Amino acid sequence: QGAERIRYRGPDSNGFFQDAHFVIAFNRLSIIDLSAQSQPFTDPETGITTACNGEIYNYKELRQELRGKGYSFLTDTDTEVILYGFIEWGEALWIRLNGIFSAVIWNPAASQLILARDHLGVKPAHYLQVGKRIYFGSDYNSFFAQTYTNIHFNESSLLSYLSFRYVVGAQTFYNNIHDILPGSYRSFSSHKVEQCAYWDIPTITEDHDKGEAHYLKRLDRLLDQAVDRQMMSDVPLGAFISGGLDSSTLI
Repeated sequence: QGAERIRYRGPDSNGFFQDAHFVIAFNRLSIIDLSAQSQPFTDPETGITTACNGEIYNYKELRQELRGKGYSFLTDTDTEVILYGFIEWGEALWIRLNGIFSAVIWNPAASQLILARDHLGVKPAHYLQVGKRIYFGSDYNSFFAQTYTNIHFNESSLLSYLSFRYVVGAQTFYNNIHDILPGSYRSFSSHKVEQCAYWDIPTITEDHDKGEAHYLKRLDRLLDQAVDRQMMSDVPLGAFISGGLDSSTLI
């Protein structure tokens, strides 16, 4: 029911997985490998299951590395890289990803649920804990399908929003619904809950000023690399330019 409430997030196809302790439904917006089956993806040997909202820009490089380690892929999607990347590298996977994503990992052998969010928090990742039940999703509307607790507006979020134009920290517009923080993941298991940061804005130090021309050239190179990397798609691409400082720099 929760997935049906946010069908607009992925109108092309949908997928479903369920075992004794975990249920997930996914609405797919097809961008890469249009003929591939919809998420979630499950490894038949370990039973580990994953789904991801977003894009992994370096998935081709990671897929090549994983193939060299003996992994086989059924699709050309970027999400399948998350599945086998987690099996190979565990939580060290997240720092290896270049992209925007909110991802879920279910590891049945350890009864472990992992919710992870991209480095800067571009993609939303919310969760609600009611007793031993954990609900998660990328859209608030999905939480209104559960019947174990009522969802109420978080009035304290208004001060944060009116001050900063977003809600600061893990709180959201709804009581008891929390965000996974940017650059971090949250792990739930039968015996503990862990909040782990895998990335933070790095400190950049240089011995001396190399001059405006050097930095402009470097900026152009990095922007070209980023745009080229992010233009991957099996459907037509478009761009919406707001006219702010960042988009004007791209022009």
